[in-house]
Amino acid sequence: MVRTRRKLRAVKKRRVAARAASATVAASAAVAAQPPLPRPRASRARIGSPRPLLFGGMIAIGGPPLGGKSVLAARLAECLPNALRLEAIDDLARARPYQLAEHAHAAPLRVTSKVLLERAKQIWRNKRPGRPPTILVVTRFGSAAERRRAKLQAQLAGMPFLFVEVRSKEERALLRVPMSTLSPSEIDVRMRRYDAALAEYVPMSRAEALALPGLRLDRVLSRLDAAVGRVLAVWKAR
Repeated sequence: MVRTRRKLRAVKKRRVAARAASATVAASAAVAAQPPLPRPRASRARIGSPRPLLFGGMIAIGGPPLGGKSVLAARLAECLPNALRLEAIDDLARARPYQLAEHAHAAPLRVTSKVLLERAKQIWRNKRPGRPPTILVVTRFGSAAERRRAKLQAQLAGMPFLFVEVRSKEERALLRVPMSTLSPSEIDVRMRRYDAALAEYVPMSRAEALALPGLRLDRVLSRLDAAVGRVLAVWKAR
């Protein structure tokens, strides 16, 4: 009798252990069958993103025609908060930088750096509190006197200022002339205008770059990302 009871107890223990083991296996299988919980995503604003450049100011972008001024300005406008472009077209369709008229059938309007700088000052005076704009003034700025005027106008308005001189290799710049859509005579006219603009343009010297301050960029069209990075680094450090 004693032996029989002991055997029964041993069988019961084995059954209980087997049931517990099967229950554990079933629970593990159920957990494994459930879809994984979503992992928390790191905030892009906190990890790996630069601090926003919220102080605003004026970045004057100049240089000979077809060098990439408008291309650089467009990319900077995507990277800077509250950016606004004041731009003169410098594609050699006319001898001097110009802007299109409001009416489609009206003749293009010649625009000078003085006109663009006055507009920039008006925009800065009317800025919203807490949201100062970064105004990109884009035209040729072909002389040291024009560049000094830009700095002076920015100082009078209380704007941080940076001048960026944009240049590209001649063979790369001339690819921007739409040769396939122009007549031979028009191509010849634009080539003469290009040569005249290069001869007239006065490059920024080292001393002038220190006084403005200024940044000179070469090969902008072929190295656009690097050029944008340099401008943002200098602008952020001010």
